[in-house]
Amino acid sequence: MNTRTSDAILARMMALHPKIIDLTLDRMWRLLAALGNPQDDLPPVIHVAGTNGKGSTQAMIRAGLEAAGKTVHAYTSPHLARFHERIRVAGSLISEEALSALLDEVVTALPESHSGFPGLCIYLGDSLKTLGFVAKAMSRYNQARLLYQRLAAAEPDRADYQRDLSVSYERMGDLFQALGQGEQARQAFQRSLDIAERLAAAEPDRADAAWDLVVSLYKVAQIDEDHNRELLSRALTILRRLYAAGSLYPNQVQAMEQLEEMLGAAEDGA
Repeated sequence: MNTRTSDAILARMMALHPKIIDLTLDRMWRLLAALGNPQDDLPPVIHVAGTNGKGSTQAMIRAGLEAAGKTVHAYTSPHLARFHERIRVAGSLISEEALSALLDEVVTALPESHSGFPGLCIYLGDSLKTLGFVAKAMSRYNQARLLYQRLAAAEPDRADYQRDLSVSYERMGDLFQALGQGEQARQAFQRSLDIAERLAAAEPDRADAAWDLVVSLYKVAQIDEDHNRELLSRALTILRRLYAAGSLYPNQVQAMEQLEEMLGAAEDGA
């Protein structure tokens, strides 16, 4: 099971933490209240604190209770390699599916006013999509879209908000396409393309903006059969310009070559 999806979400969640030192519990109490105060409904808890030996002490206590036929859950901090190591449910490390579901629940309770929140929604949507939670993934992508629309409207000169809005439309289009909802996918991809074209026109020397435009053109071309060749030709023209300027990474050069083969095969077939 790939754990990188939840790791990325956790990293984005950690980035929401205030940069100044805050030793109060006010933020924690607000989050717990939004989650329905789960701390009030816990089974008996043994809290192990100290400088050294906490993990081994907990392991011995857990082993003794399990030997006595008890069901034991455990939380240990910090972890060695991945966050999953911190949480044991009935003796087993928490699964990626269960952890992502819990993260989704926590994100739902977070305040949308934080500037990092919409990006977190996209990361969580990617994780949920990977795990097959399609409806939840679409909900997160749409939430990100709405939030980026507000941010972009409030600060229209912020190209990063515009780009992230384009990404959220693209993610929704991918999901619509996977679900076989072609028209919804076309509309989402077209909105992503409209934004990418504006950004590329505003900063013609930015290779990343040009690459985003290439991706958007290709996405729409997959759906729009009537303009497929025209869109792909535009994408290839941009790639050749970037290649001549030495601005393509190896994987992007490979994409250009594949596009040349695709259009060349279409000409031969015609």
